[in-house]
Amino acid sequence: MTEALKQSKKLQAQGKLEEAVPFAEQALAIDKGVFGADDLNVAILLDHLASLYKSQQRYVEAEGYYDQALAIRENALGANYPDVAASLNRLAVLYHNQGKLFSAEFMYKRALQSIKAALGPGDLLLSKYYNNLAILYQAQDDYEEAEANFLLALEVREKALGPDHREVADSLLKLAKFYRRFDKDSAADFHFKRALRTYERALGHKHPGIIRSLELYAAFLKATGRRGEADVYRSRAEEIRQLKGG
Repeated sequence: MTEALKQSKKLQAQGKLEEAVPFAEQALAIDKGVFGADDLNVAILLDHLASLYKSQQRYVEAEGYYDQALAIRENALGANYPDVAASLNRLAVLYHNQGKLFSAEFMYKRALQSIKAALGPGDLLLSKYYNNLAILYQAQDDYEEAEANFLLALEVREKALGPDHREVADSLLKLAKFYRRFDKDSAADFHFKRALRTYERALGHKHPGIIRSLELYAAFLKATGRRGEADVYRSRAEEIRQLKGG
């Protein structure tokens, strides 16, 4: 890592994004001179520059640098490679953040196709891409597509990690919140309970990591008129929080 890149990352960590840009540009120029403009090291620096502009909501500049990084990776690695999928995903997230949902969907699907071809249909990394698509469809109020992708993410995690893993619980909680949003109270209740039980098996009954699940379930119970049950789960969450503080 060049001194220019170190300084750029240091300034970025301090939130001094505009000041970080010239150092990133200097690092990019150095690496282009050393490795050539089409080298994979250059793609990393292009991503860094893009992230600086993205954080400043300068999306046009960010997109340009992400596009250049993607082109380098595709030319060097081919279309079906994890680093290519990651580049596609960065562009998808950029579009998603701007509300360009159709462009985001296209890129998310390309990223999913790339990672699936590279690693196989059961690789754990696929769950990230399924979740991204699910969140996009949820934003579009496309219930069926969102549900299908959340379920695929859960299936991948259960097969790769087993049923009692924290990431499986995370998927179950995402599904619970999704069903609640669409007023599917029975399905929401079922998945809140499954998520909580899975967190408890993965982390223990008194672990701070289950507080959020307890509080979300309590809020759901209160909203659906089950105040007595809600108080039980809220009290459990408060008890764990006090233990943590002690």
